Amino acid sequence: MSVGSVILRVALLLGIGAGLGSILGSIFTGDWIYTIVWAVGIPVVLTVAGVLGSRRRRQGVLTAPGRVPGIIGSTRVQPVPTEAVLNPEPTAVPATGATLNGEPLDPAVLAKMPEPRPRGTVPLWSRALAIILVLVGGALVLIPAYRTIGWTVTNIAQGRWDGNDMRTGLHQQEAIDDLAAVIGSYDFVAVNFYDSYVLVEAPTSVGATTTDTYQWRYGRAGREGPYSGVVNGLFDASRIDFSIVADLVARSKADTGWSDFTGFYPSVRANDEGEPEILVSLSNDYYSASYTYTIQGDLIEKYGTGLD
Repeated sequence: MSVGSVILRVALLLGIGAGLGSILGSIFTGDWIYTIVWAVGIPVVLTVAGVLGSRRRRQGVLTAPGRVPGIIGSTRVQPVPTEAVLNPEPTAVPATGATLNGEPLDPAVLAKMPEPRPRGTVPLWSRALAIILVLVGGALVLIPAYRTIGWTVTNIAQGRWDGNDMRTGLHQQEAIDDLAAVIGSYDFVAVNFYDSYVLVEAPTSVGATTTDTYQWRYGRAGREGPYSGVVNGLFDASRIDFSIVADLVARSKADTGWSDFTGFYPSVRANDEGEPEILVSLSNDYYSASYTYTIQGDLIEKYGTGLD
């Protein structure tokens, strides 16, 4: 096998691993990038594999079984001659007790003759290497999602199927920390939590008089774009333990007495005195309500329709 063929085979196996890893990534994270990778990559890999397979079949040597004298029905793969050869060298292997060119053949010599490996058999080490390359390809493509996948596994172990939900789950604080790292500080104007993402309004840069929108989604935080030309209601988000958000949502839902909800969204904003407050807005087909809490979780007020 040529060096080029080896490189192509390695790349193909890594590609297969990347495709399988992308499927897992899309399942565990919901990231559309992984969906695009496997949707495009797998057909490409299969096409390349098919082309390579057809080339190998065309390049294969036509063979026919050769019989060993004295052993009925035994076969050994031998190349079919492509041209006539005068006085060819004898290739037959006689059975025990037979003679070759008039001389008896030693049975011990015959016993030591190795059996040829059937054409097309893949060595065990080659299979193991192929599996390793597939696993490496999958591991590499999943590197950006390791933390989110870890969250999912932990959530399932705890029986929290909503663990990655940014309204009711377990990882709001991690998302806020990621956003603060991108923004450059914990000085926020507003925070809004949704099922799979978090939006923050914050100064464009530290000390700026304009604000931008920043988003955390699929385990990544980044700047979305400009929001306002005025910084109004700035607060220090480092004072808040955002893991309290899920508990306040649960308390608010229980307090309404409603049996179902079409929407519920927690958010954080500063009041007129500049103190941050946590708001939980809820609604269903008939009613809507809003709850306001201190950052310590104490209820300040509630209002709306359909409340007990």
